Amino acid sequence: MDTMSRVRFIRSMPRTYKYLKENDWLDFRAYNKVDYNTFPNIVALLTGKKRSEVTKLCNNTMDTCNDIFLWSLFNKKGYYTAFGEDYLRLPDTFTLQNGFKVPPTNHYPRPLFITGESLKGNLICTMKKPSAQHLLDYALDFSIAYKSNNFFGMFWLNSYSHNLQNIPTLIDRNIVNFFESMDNSGILKNTFVFFLSDHGIRFGEARMPYESYYDERLPMLYIQVPDSFRKTHTHQYTNMVINQGRLLSPYDLYLTMSDLLHKDAGTYIYTLDACPQCVSILKELSPDRNCADASIDAKWCTCHDMTKLPNDDKKVLLGVSAAMAIIQKKNREIITTKCTECEILRFKKVLRAHIYTDSFNTRVYYIIVLLTTPGDLKYEVVVEKQDTLRVIEPIDTISTYNSKGNCVVHLYDRTFCICKIKKKCKIKP
Repeated sequence: MDTMSRVRFIRSMPRTYKYLKENDWLDFRAYNKVDYNTFPNIVALLTGKKRSEVTKLCNNTMDTCNDIFLWSLFNKKGYYTAFGEDYLRLPDTFTLQNGFKVPPTNHYPRPLFITGESLKGNLICTMKKPSAQHLLDYALDFSIAYKSNNFFGMFWLNSYSHNLQNIPTLIDRNIVNFFESMDNSGILKNTFVFFLSDHGIRFGEARMPYESYYDERLPMLYIQVPDSFRKTHTHQYTNMVINQGRLLSPYDLYLTMSDLLHKDAGTYIYTLDACPQCVSILKELSPDRNCADASIDAKWCTCHDMTKLPNDDKKVLLGVSAAMAIIQKKNREIITTKCTECEILRFKKVLRAHIYTDSFNTRVYYIIVLLTTPGDLKYEVVVEKQDTLRVIEPIDTISTYNSKGNCVVHLYDRTFCICKIKKKCKIKP
């Protein structure tokens, strides 16, 4: 499910949480994202590679690099595969890389949602049924159809959780019904199920409390381990139980699924360029593991406690100055549509400020939320202090969708723009 931190899941989907707990699903409490939004976190999970490498390999179309995805690796080993995603107007996970023009898996329900999705109140529906329920039904049918074979399915739900306006509680019972149906059909006896997300809520009023810093970076991860595996791979299952409280990233999950793909689970050895120290969670993770070990940049790391600082602290204000220099530079360089331009953004005030020290006590980090004018855009910045102050980029807005920046030519520039009409400029009819 998109945009579901572990905390949000527990609060908004109590029935599903209770079901998972009562049925002994593993609950990984320190699953940390590795990048800002959906695409880089999902490709880390599905390819074991960083966004920059995937973008380079795919060369602006996903069709050229489908062979690096987990579903292709499983397919080569004789598994039937499927990939489905609802709410395709967002845009969907792979749109910005021009998506898959050729079906990447044996089964691919994308045409159904492209043709039939429409907005019905709070729900995204395909004809008379919520799109998410269509996807759950498809996933169940896929599993039942290949119950006697090997199969790998990836199903991504957006419509009930993509932002604060979407309400995950509305699909709580449906998710329980889906898992119960899989269990009643006997599928769960020999099938792993990974119930996970990409990140927590990234913007809006929910990002104002300092706790949201952690919430945004810690998506949910629950794993159903089949009884057959628990009995035949006792040592590996014990490792998974231990790892519930230890730091892991999408790269570790990629290696875990690669491990399961091979017959001698827990003995498969493979090193990722994107994360040389990452390992399958069928092996015991070190209790002393840090973010660098899991290839999690300081920008996204949650392995620390933060201490509140006064908003007018001198170091905080120095960090603000460094951040504003970057924000204003980006603001000046934005290309806008004809007869429009971006207002010059200026610092207004600090909304919150915290400090923490890394695990080696060699670097200090400031977490600052600042407000700019005009437009009251909010930014959360991470500033590293070693010998000098350094802003860790990218700088992200935590404001609600900035509709005042719609004059930009490039979508992501909207983060740094409040549009205005140029004086003495006329657009030809």
